[in-house]
Amino acid sequence: MEDIASSANLDRAWKRVKANKGSAGVDRQTIQAFLPWFAGNRDMVVTDLLTGRFRPSPVRGVQIPKPGGGVRQLGIPTVLDRLVQQAILQVLEPLIDPTMSASSFGFRPGKNAHQAISQGQRHVVEGYGIVVDIDLEKFFDRGNHDILMARLARRIGDKRLLRIIRRFLQAGISSSRRPKWRACTMRTNSQQLNESGPLPPETAIRSLTASPPWTDYGRPMRAMAQWREAP
Repeated sequence: MEDIASSANLDRAWKRVKANKGSAGVDRQTIQAFLPWFAGNRDMVVTDLLTGRFRPSPVRGVQIPKPGGGVRQLGIPTVLDRLVQQAILQVLEPLIDPTMSASSFGFRPGKNAHQAISQGQRHVVEGYGIVVDIDLEKFFDRGNHDILMARLARRIGDKRLLRIIRRFLQAGISSSRRPKWRACTMRTNSQQLNESGPLPPETAIRSLTASPPWTDYGRPMRAMAQWREAP
């Protein structure tokens, strides 16, 4: 936790959050308004992180139309929560990413969809001529928090950090920009994962394992198989 709350790590996280821009969360605080606020409250935030008392706000719910019809529920975290998530990610990613399967390309640094396609093409050349297209339906709506946290706990020994990550997962969604204490606007879900912040998608993908000849890019996966005639 000390590495996450360090000045150098928080400064680097802020640069990333600022560069990504993005809308305000439930507290209506913009990127422009955050910096002077953080300058006056930085010590408090650091103390809350180091003691494990940090509590994220709910995300502001927005619905994005899908090309094929229907909508996708997304949530916009506050600027502070995006900063803390990014700070956590910067410390965890170098520790966990090397343990991931070489066939996993989603939400990983230096990985992209083109590399996933190239690997799929190599599998075809190797004789895997049958392709099974798999997509985990509503994965971020149904991701089990307990399973995810249990897998993270195998690699993270700091209970303060585990508590904060779980709070991010359980922060809930606000249907409007009203303050978080207005419980009537809140919806919580013990299995929902917010796709918009940097941390929940990262931790969710880390909870999945893929081994060749699987190729995955986030939720969608391709399974390659060889066909053998029966004797």
